[in-house]
Amino acid sequence: MGLFNVFSKPKREKPLILHIDDDEINRVLVEETLVQMGLDVLGSPNAADGIQLALKNLPDLILLDIEMPGITGYDACLNIKGNPKLEKIPVLMLTGLGQVKAVEKALSCGANGYISKPFDLNRLTATVRKWLENPGGQH
Repeated sequence: MGLFNVFSKPKREKPLILHIDDDEINRVLVEETLVQMGLDVLGSPNAADGIQLALKNLPDLILLDIEMPGITGYDACLNIKGNPKLEKIPVLMLTGLGQVKAVEKALSCGANGYISKPFDLNRLTATVRKWLENPGGQH
């Protein structure tokens, strides 16, 4: 294995989504929706465990809540985007903070996109599909 293959994602039959959210109801709703889309899903109730899951599994996309006890979504996003093993994985922030300043802060932390809660499940699935089809492109 060459140096450049050290951080390559494992080959999978289905895309893997990591969803990090301390709200169990939101986590179950989002994860069930993603499974119905035919995706594999990992869930975490906190950012510290979520980051470890990301390092172990190298998901194709991370959905990340902002307001969580302990490590906030902002700090988790900075950690993810600051790690060479994870930095290319798109991160979409899912949050009830819809203010422009929250969006700007999420993007300044390295988030690739933002979905406000409560969210429409059709919009969520469409956004996830777009990112999986074109992870590094314009959205």
